[in-house]
Amino acid sequence: MSVALAGMFGLITGVGLTSPIRERVLRYAGIWIMLGTAFLVLPARWYFASLPAESRIYLTDLLPGMQHVIRLGIFAAALSFVLAALFAVAKPVWLRAPVVALILLCGFTVMATGEYTREMARKPFVIGGYIYANDLRLASFPTLTAAGLANSAKWMDGQSSDQVAEGREMFAIQCGAYHSVNGYRAMAPRVHGWSPEFATDILQHLPLLRGTMPPFAGNERDRAAVGAFLASLSQGGEEQPPNAELGHEVFQQRCSMCHTVGGKFRPLTLAGTEIDAIDGLLQQLDSLNSDMPAFHGSERERNALAAFLQSGAPN
Repeated sequence: MSVALAGMFGLITGVGLTSPIRERVLRYAGIWIMLGTAFLVLPARWYFASLPAESRIYLTDLLPGMQHVIRLGIFAAALSFVLAALFAVAKPVWLRAPVVALILLCGFTVMATGEYTREMARKPFVIGGYIYANDLRLASFPTLTAAGLANSAKWMDGQSSDQVAEGREMFAIQCGAYHSVNGYRAMAPRVHGWSPEFATDILQHLPLLRGTMPPFAGNERDRAAVGAFLASLSQGGEEQPPNAELGHEVFQQRCSMCHTVGGKFRPLTLAGTEIDAIDGLLQQLDSLNSDMPAFHGSERERNALAAFLQSGAPN
């Protein structure tokens, strides 16, 4: 990539020169771009093959958006190769500043998509198998689970009688680097409609959600405190929508972080299934699969969700 970028900046220098040195500089710069982009193929394949299995799953299956990022990088590299071959090497007299700008944009796009892919591939770790992205070391989890985060964190006063306030402090320690309440990656809209029981339960399954999150660090008391804080962000007391809309809303609140209907991410294909059978499944989710939380909604919400799943309407 450095060779290709050097050639691209050579174009910036060469495009303002006069003949015959102009054509010579542009051809040399174009050859550098072609060589740099062509040799990206083998290192990229080696890098992907060297990734841990869990990282490859993130890039190919669990995060479908990453496939678009990778395709964009490949397209930008191919386009810069073709433009350099045509305008810099074959016909340097045709090369003008807008084409140079486009080639430079392609180069920055390749670099940006590569860096973004590298950042996503290492998550949920900063250093694989050693420290998570929220600065908690993997080796500290047994201690945090046994003693609790409230009793172990250096920036907390210990356990508090105010569960929500205690949960807010633990949220800042574990989640504050990547989430806020109403700003960056806001949690308030994400937890809309969550009860304290559901929020507490879902914290057990963070690595399975849509994303690259580290597991929750702490004991059951800590988890209940963070769950109470998250539930406190949910706006309650709103008039419930009609049953048809309620099913979709309940799915978005309680299921969409792990599943889709009519999508590719852990799709639920229950269209046409007897509604009583779906309702029965919803009542025993945690028994069917230990990685799923129990359904904590009301009977009306459960019935509406069953009807939505039976309809097969995409979420």
